[in-house]
Amino acid sequence: MLWLSLHFPRLALDHLLRAEPGSQSHLAVALSYTQGRQSLIHSCTAAARQHGVVPGMSTSAALRLCHTLRVRPLDEAQESAALSQLASQAMQYTPAISLQPPDGLLLEIGGSADLFGGLAALHGRIRNAMGERGYQHTTAIAPTSLAAWLLSRAGQHAPVTDTAQLAAALRPLPVTLLPLTAREHDALRGMGLHRIGDCLRLPRDEAGRRLGTALFDLLDRALGRKPDPRLPWRPPARFATHLVLPGEVSDSAALLFATRRLIEELTDCLRAGNHGIRRFELRLTHADGTHSEVPFQLAGTTRDTEHLLLMLRTRLETFRLPGPVEEIHLAADQLIELGGRNQELFASLETENESWVQLINHLRMRLGEPAVRELHTAADHRPEKAWQDHAPLDAGDPPPGLQRPLWLLEQPLPLEVRDRQPCLGGALTILRGPERIEAGWWDGTDTARDYYVACNPGQQQFWIYRQQQATGGWYLHGLFA
Repeated sequence: MLWLSLHFPRLALDHLLRAEPGSQSHLAVALSYTQGRQSLIHSCTAAARQHGVVPGMSTSAALRLCHTLRVRPLDEAQESAALSQLASQAMQYTPAISLQPPDGLLLEIGGSADLFGGLAALHGRIRNAMGERGYQHTTAIAPTSLAAWLLSRAGQHAPVTDTAQLAAALRPLPVTLLPLTAREHDALRGMGLHRIGDCLRLPRDEAGRRLGTALFDLLDRALGRKPDPRLPWRPPARFATHLVLPGEVSDSAALLFATRRLIEELTDCLRAGNHGIRRFELRLTHADGTHSEVPFQLAGTTRDTEHLLLMLRTRLETFRLPGPVEEIHLAADQLIELGGRNQELFASLETENESWVQLINHLRMRLGEPAVRELHTAADHRPEKAWQDHAPLDAGDPPPGLQRPLWLLEQPLPLEVRDRQPCLGGALTILRGPERIEAGWWDGTDTARDYYVACNPGQQQFWIYRQQQATGGWYLHGLFA
């Protein structure tokens, strides 16, 4: 096995600031947490550090050093959601993922590296993907998950692919990285043990009596001497994320720019899990605390980023904001699994189908959902009742049936008859028929007709019928394209 560890040292802060790419270079922002009765700095941007703000100092001291510092409380629930979201995006590289809360991921990549062009190519691809999303991170690769996790937290990027190399790679690391209790760390300091290499040189029996078994259990797991099973992560059945804007937004164009980040996060997760969506919802939180909900119902299942952004742009152009927006929430409650499918022999067929769905979605956004409908057959033999309108693509494919005209007249038109032959632009020639239709006795509209497909001298095709009664005439009921 080969594990890749991803460590996000400022996960909560980076998640907060992703609304504005590059904001970490010029905005003085910090997250705070409460310890006892004191508020302390959890993490801060480079701009805040330039004023002397560092993690661990009191919030009051930080504000004295930097008067423009914007301090927000650490939201552990959002930090956990961000880690889960990053795990969803990482599923495109491997299905074997384990969370390392509060700020780490473990990916088993030994079985998938060759699919991405080798270990180095996969490593670079993962690092680039996380960097593009605005998350500072360190990575490490090792044959055991615990060793990879320790190396990533120490900033050791060089891959370790052989178990025999693990001891040499771990020796320089500080013992403070080991997940031990405060009492156990105090004991290590009291014995003058500062590096993992110091611990590896200890005689086990004597040191075990003084330090307990936890230390050597960790070392054995890191070195591959003991198994280190990890709980596999399973993606949630729904997607939800949100964005705190750097300032109030009252313009739909600026709102679309900010929402693009959320759409990209959504489609990353959809592609990684081989899912699509047919509906999602945007929830806007305004400066006065009120909310606006903007639902989106799609004509077909999709995970195309640009198509979803087009839907957003079209809707937001006509949506009147009741007030400035401070936060954006995006949720998709149903993720639809996309089964594997063969490629079309002619690529244009698949492209045309996707374009058709996108056109329907665009028309629905522009004209409103009730204005765009699709015709489907109904279980009734009477032509005027044998169809129903549905939302596009919602009713499935129509069942196979007899040949029917594209255009059905609202009211049948009587035809001229010459020498006992119906005429329309000349004498009509019967091509197919009769097809007898008898129905409607149960609702008082009894129908008994013989239908034919006929054409005139100009080769125009019509759907005509004759009443079965002795005095029944000929009628035009539909036109074929």
